[in-house]
Amino acid sequence: MVSEFVPYKRLDYAIRTFAKLGRRLKIVGDGPDYARLRKLSSGPIEFCGRVSDAELTDLYARCSAFVMPGEEDFGITMVEALASGKGVIGLARGGALEIVGEQCGVLYPEASEASLKRALEDFDRVKVGIEPALLQHYAERFSEAVFESRFRAAVNRALIAGLPYSLEERRKKEDTLQTLA
Repeated sequence: MVSEFVPYKRLDYAIRTFAKLGRRLKIVGDGPDYARLRKLSSGPIEFCGRVSDAELTDLYARCSAFVMPGEEDFGITMVEALASGKGVIGLARGGALEIVGEQCGVLYPEASEASLKRALEDFDRVKVGIEPALLQHYAERFSEAVFESRFRAAVNRALIAGLPYSLEERRKKEDTLQTLA
């Protein structure tokens, strides 16, 4: 997990789940909830603190999966994990619904220990079929270049829609812009 340690990130139930199952978990980050979260942990749970970009890249490369227990509007860390060729185990809300596609990991319905436990078991069954190259390719759709291209296309469509052309002229302009995009 990679997160700021604040209550709404919901790291608490994930830490309890991994502790009860005796599963390894590395947690990158820090914040005001550190002391409380630390008390919940036992067994092979490691708090890594804040790490450099190079260390984070290495942690992503060596992990089995990335865990996202909270709801995020977007969730760039999920994209980073996918770009590293790693599957995501995440709460099926917010950005995870957009980011974690089929064959990219496992989404689970509730922010609870039981739901996460089932998701971990499901991931153990499907992880052999996860292809790192496919995940990396999938993550490219969230790249700056793709964003810029889509943004430019949206601006162009908005500009065309506002111009006083006939419908036929407007379609020709749209076709021209499509070929340029």
